[in-house]
Amino acid sequence: MSRPSSPARPSRLNTGFPMKQTVLLIAPSLGFESIFPLGLSTIASALMADGKVCIGLDERARPGCLDAALAGIDPDNRPMAAVIEASPRNVNQALDTAARCAAADIPAIFVGPAAATDARAMMDSSCAFAAVTGDPETVLRRLLAELANPAGAEIPGARFRTAAGVLTDSPPVFDMDLAGLVYDRTVFPVSDYCDHPRHPEFRQAAIETSRGCTLDCTFCPVPCRFGRTWRGRPIAAIVQEMSGLHRDYGITDFVIEDDQPLADIERFQTLMKAIRTALPGISMAFSNGLRPELLNISTLQLMAAAGTRDISLGIESGSSKVRASLNRPISTDQVQGIITEAHRLKMVVTGYFMLGLPGETVPQMLETIMMANRFRFDYVHFMVYHPWHVTTGPASLAFNHVRTAAYLGSYCNPMRLAGLARSGHISPGRARADASRLIEWIMAGRTGGGTW
Repeated sequence: MSRPSSPARPSRLNTGFPMKQTVLLIAPSLGFESIFPLGLSTIASALMADGKVCIGLDERARPGCLDAALAGIDPDNRPMAAVIEASPRNVNQALDTAARCAAADIPAIFVGPAAATDARAMMDSSCAFAAVTGDPETVLRRLLAELANPAGAEIPGARFRTAAGVLTDSPPVFDMDLAGLVYDRTVFPVSDYCDHPRHPEFRQAAIETSRGCTLDCTFCPVPCRFGRTWRGRPIAAIVQEMSGLHRDYGITDFVIEDDQPLADIERFQTLMKAIRTALPGISMAFSNGLRPELLNISTLQLMAAAGTRDISLGIESGSSKVRASLNRPISTDQVQGIITEAHRLKMVVTGYFMLGLPGETVPQMLETIMMANRFRFDYVHFMVYHPWHVTTGPASLAFNHVRTAAYLGSYCNPMRLAGLARSGHISPGRARADASRLIEWIMAGRTGGGTW
């Protein structure tokens, strides 16, 4: 199968572009993760439809690309704006990026979860022009129009500085129809993101089938990001996008990046059936922590039939009391049942847990570590909780020590190692790479603010 080549990526900005109509789309560094920037790709499509030129700068996939781009700017021909994707996990990097853009006299606009959930703090902690709290594809168009012709009128879903230096904001309205959502794959070339870190046989792409979540997990910022709404993309559009990626780029493995794909279970089951019919032989992974209580055996069977190879379950705590305080009403029997059925269907199962939750006691943390080791998860992932604010520093060093011990204890578990060896997920020939990946997991997220 032929694959289109990626466009040339100059180390400096091409000053042949009409820079006053050019927007930089920037993904700051974020630990070891470099998944395709879905949020920036839909922004690129929306802005290019308005005649803008978009230049993608992903510090995760191409470290140093921002410095190279800024060094190539003609002072008399600057980009009109820089759109910076800010996650709770890379707030410090996003703020630093905004400062570097400001030094180059380029207005910075924050998008992403950090901007949407705490726009006031993002703006108070930077000299950025704006932070987007609504659907960025529509709000950014109005912000760019404000930059070109300042009026100072409120823009729903944006907090911005007027030409007079006054901060103004207006609540977001989430009424964009996701049927028209287009994911550009050229500004951020597919080839930068298609290799799986542990499975060279996969050619991978990230997609999303919905936006938002209406659930009320007490630790999660996602519902606030989209105003506690959930919107699903049309099933036909999802299948068409996946088919195009398979046909044009040879993609065989899809990572579903939804925050809550199970919000409408009947629709989800219909989607699985449609993927099975249209794309036999592909594989899928659900990596964002599925809610176990929303899964059942029939749904798992449909997922397996559609090619699901890997699921992650958001367990959060081994303590039933802590789970209840998080609004996670899941019993241990339900978790065991999901793991058993997923393994019967040849799925790899990862458990997500948090340590240091508000009011959590040391015995309750030990319950979490014991559950991670006692249950038959193929992999486990531990995160340290702390309330997210822009000014919040690194998570407690003590909790990070506990987290490191939890990781080492879980992956030195002989039963887990034996199971991974039997399934071929680890092997003597990959020992160094597997150990390196574990170290990356342990170290990821030790700086910046966030609920990890």
